[in-house]
Amino acid sequence: LSTQIALRTIAEAMTIAATQRLDIEATELQAEYRPALTLGGAEGLEAEVYLYDTLAGGAGFTRRVEQFGIEILRQTLQRLEECPAECDESCYRCLRSFRNRFEHGLLDRKVGASLLRYLLDGTAPR
Repeated sequence: LSTQIALRTIAEAMTIAATQRLDIEATELQAEYRPALTLGGAEGLEAEVYLYDTLAGGAGFTRRVEQFGIEILRQTLQRLEECPAECDESCYRCLRSFRNRFEHGLLDRKVGASLLRYLLDGTAPR
């Protein structure tokens, strides 16, 4: 469950970071996660978080996000670590929205930040 919470949280924060960086509507991009398409993914050891355009046929937003590279992940981590309301898990100021209302129980910015910090910097989760 903690892995599911971390991945869902990272996906939500990445969607917010990417749409803000591109200055587009929050509904025009979405992030999801799935087992990686590798042997490790088949064994439940690896996962991938991916972005996609929500418009039929795509609008090219994901290609634009790719140009920012690691910067989007750093902005995602910043969003997770620096909630304006300093909430414990998630709130409407950092991660929650009407769009993700059914997943509020799966959003924990500290768990997501811990995993993302490990992936970016090698800092072991606490």
